[in-house]
Order: sequence, then structure tokens, then C-alpha cells
Amino acid sequence: NRVIFPIFDVRGRVIGFGGRALDDSTPKYLNSPETSVFSKSSTLYGIDAAKDGIVRDDRVVVVEGYVDCIMSHQFGVDCVVATLGTALTAQHVSVLRRYTENVVLLFDGDSAGRSAAERSADLFLEQEVDVRVVLLPADKDPDELLQEEGREAFLKRLDGATDVFDLKMQMIAQRNDLSRLAGRQTAIDEVLETLAKAANPLRQDMLLTGDVLQRLCREMDVT
Repeated sequence: NRVIFPIFDVRGRVIGFGGRALDDSTPKYLNSPETSVFSKSSTLYGIDAAKDGIVRDDRVVVVEGYVDCIMSHQFGVDCVVATLGTALTAQHVSVLRRYTENVVLLFDGDSAGRSAAERSADLFLEQEVDVRVVLLPADKDPDELLQEEGREAFLKRLDGATDVFDLKMQMIAQRNDLSRLAGRQTAIDEVLETLAKAANPLRQDMLLTGDVLQRLCREMDVT
């Protein structure tokens, strides 16, 4: 009682399958077991169909589900890939960097989605990739938005994506009480820990002069 999705490698060869339950069965998603040719931590669904669009647009859009990826391609947004029920990994980023250094992540706007976006910030800083985030309405998936709003509105959302580092700075400010010394110290420690992950010193300098970080420093009365 599952819809079965064949999973292809970048050359279009079937390397595994994913099954989505049609009822309340658990787990909701079930993938083929790991093999020498199929690893969820390095495989991206739809990469075979998206690679030309990624190179053409110099941008890749990462979603979380098979149907989100398929619907994007049906609406002509053909630079979209999906993870296989796992968080993004360094191996995923290495695959994407073969085609572009510009990544847009589509996450739910709930706390889980925001946390996933924040975790990805450190990962991409280490890999020197420009990554932006679109936080969707909490009750909407990309496929629903495409069907309700259409292609042009969806592309407008992508073009308005937020820099993932700026998003992380905003989240650090929100979860710490900046009116108290202890809260400011914790926020500073989190900022420095994030900056330390940037492999390129020039990238560190650019982040230090960013508008969001400067506003955060002013709020904490730090120069």
C-alpha cells in the first residue's frame, strides 16, 4: 500500500527505490537498504533530471520530498532536487558543487524547518557555498504552493530567499535574552562558533561586515 518512486543516480541508472505510505502506516517513507551503490547521505532524488537545469540557472533548489521535486519539474522549475528523508550532509553538498555554488533550501516555516535551516548554515560555511533559505508557510508544501500560486509566484519566492547566515543571526538573537549579560555572552559565543566554521578568511570578513550581524552587535552593544 505504497507509491513506489525509483531513485536514479546522476547518469539515470536506477540505484534504489523509495516508498510513500498511502495510509497511516509507519514509517511514512521507506527506502531501499544501503548498498555499495545506494547511500542516502550522498544521493539526491531528481539529480539526473535536474543537472542541466542547475547548470543553466547556476542555482539548485533543494526540497524535502519526492512529490515536491516532481511537481516542481512539472511546472518547469527543473533545477530542483530532494533529499531522501535525511538531513543534508557534506556528501550532498559535494555533489551539488559539481554543478553550482548557489543553493536555495525550501523548508517549512515551523520550528523544525527553522532548526534545519540553522544546522545547514554551518555545513555550507565549511564548504564555501552560497546558500539561501525560503521558509514556507507552516501548512504548505512546495507542491501545494505551485498548484495554488503557479510557477511565477513560486519563482518569486525563490528569488526572495534569505541568506542562511543572516537567518541564523536572527535566530541567535531571538533565542537569547540580549537585555541580560549572560544572554549576550551566549549569543556572542554562538556567533563566534559559527564564524569559525567559515573555511575562507575572506568569507569570514564578509560575514563580519554583514548588515544582520552588525544589527545584532548594536543590539548587544558590541563593537
